Amino acid sequence: MSSNKICLGLNDNFKKFNKSDFERIIKKAVSLEYKFIDTADTYYNGQLHEIITKSLNKNRKKINIINKFQLVEKGKIMENLNRSLKKLNTEFLDIYMPHWPSTFFEPELMCEQAEKMIKQGKIRFFGLSNFSLKLVKQFKKFYKKKIFIQNEININNFYSVKDLIEYSQGENIDIFSYSINNNFPKYNNLVKREKKTKKINDYEFSLYWLKSFHNIIPIVRTKKINRLIKNSKIINDKIILSKKPLLYCKNNFKFININRIRRISSESGIIYKSLEEAKKNKFNLFPSPTLISKEIKKFGLLKPFYVQKRKTDNDFNLISGQARFWAYQIVFKKTDSIPAIIVD
Repeated sequence: MSSNKICLGLNDNFKKFNKSDFERIIKKAVSLEYKFIDTADTYYNGQLHEIITKSLNKNRKKINIINKFQLVEKGKIMENLNRSLKKLNTEFLDIYMPHWPSTFFEPELMCEQAEKMIKQGKIRFFGLSNFSLKLVKQFKKFYKKKIFIQNEININNFYSVKDLIEYSQGENIDIFSYSINNNFPKYNNLVKREKKTKKINDYEFSLYWLKSFHNIIPIVRTKKINRLIKNSKIINDKIILSKKPLLYCKNNFKFININRIRRISSESGIIYKSLEEAKKNKFNLFPSPTLISKEIKKFGLLKPFYVQKRKTDNDFNLISGQARFWAYQIVFKKTDSIPAIIVD
């Protein structure tokens, strides 16, 4: 794989879908020698695949395409892969990985499927997206080829993924990191001084911080050409942070009693106020709390919750992960503790 450690992220979080914006960004990223493009079958109902095809044109060999798929029953995985190859107008994908674990995850079986795809020349490498360290180790028991991982990694959640990073470094596993400046710390004085010295913003600091890890490749998302250029310069220049990456991190990963969650927020604006409402899932959240509860029962909780301390009573508000929050309560008792990252 390329040594250029930067990846263009293409997902469906942009509020307005504009084909020309995506085409312009992809073409510029290729000209800047971004070597990875990250997408998924589900983004904009698959429309991004067609835009990538049009934008790359004759430049397909200059880019490594990462494609994530929904982990479904055995018979449909090859069918899904063939559909993606057709939409992308390519004979192979560089990295193919399940987007999230599901109840269909069987390590030995998935290993056989991955090896079959590689043998047929339809993929070059296999990977795992949003898999816990425990599940990665289970898969690696059977799969001896190189794999790639994708996970949320940033200065704020470092202590919740520290073990995964260290394991990956020892196993020669590269990690694609998304949400690179999610919940950026507001009150870290060491970070503030570094930003001021280098005259950089939160996002730029996050890139400098991530490049300190030899096996982490940041996934950057933007609609602005000047931002693409700046991202590339930060990753490829020789300037580094003045301290070791760990020194900028605060251990805000804690276990808190679930009863201390007082209010629930949701980016979508859809909020269930009780466990019964969540079970009924009248707003058709997918995956539903009940479906997620089955995955939690099988694999455990894959990601911690993000919470914010309240000023009035010293309890917490949940700021993300509503469906997982209710799913957790379907599986466990109301008195149990939950893993949480406390946000400034």
